[in-house]
Amino acid sequence: MAERRDFEKTAAGLEGMSFTPEKKKRAKNYPLGVYLDDDTKAEIERIAKESDITRHALLQYAVYYFLNEYKKDPEILRFEEQITLKKPG
Repeated sequence: MAERRDFEKTAAGLEGMSFTPEKKKRAKNYPLGVYLDDDTKAEIERIAKESDITRHALLQYAVYYFLNEYKKDPEILRFEEQITLKKPG
C-alpha cells in the first residue's frame, strides 16, 4: 500500500491557514460528526483513495478549505427562500 500523506501535507497551500506541527501539538482538537448517505460516503472514500490520503485528512482539508473560502466571501452561504405551494386537498 502506498504511504499516506499526513494532514500537514494535505492542508499545504491553503491561504491564511498555517498548520505547522508545533501549532498542531498545542491546539486542542474536538471531534465533529455528520450523517452522510451511503453514496456520499462512498464518494468521499473514493476521492481519498484516489488522492492517496486518509478519509480523515480529506474531511479536515474540506473543512479548512470551506472556512478559507467563506473568509474570502461570506456570501457563499446566502440562500434565497423558495416558496412551494401545495395543491389543496
